[in-house]
Amino acid sequence: MMPDVDGIELIRSVRASGIPIMIIAMSGADESVYLRVASRLGADYVLRKPFTIEDLQRVLLGVMAVEPPQLPEANQN
Repeated sequence: MMPDVDGIELIRSVRASGIPIMIIAMSGADESVYLRVASRLGADYVLRKPFTIEDLQRVLLGVMAVEPPQLPEANQN
């Protein structure tokens, strides 16, 4: 649990901002609704807790296999 904002709101905010970042959602909630919503909002991967080290490794390997986005260069005047 995050102190100031929940994960769903964070995903919404990040996706709305256009920041090119991979999102991994993790939840220990009994209902899978949270992870379905996270996925629908743009989470790249979802993991239900408890998950195995193999599950985490699979997700991290998937994230590392993606070509990093090109970030805009800072305007240098």
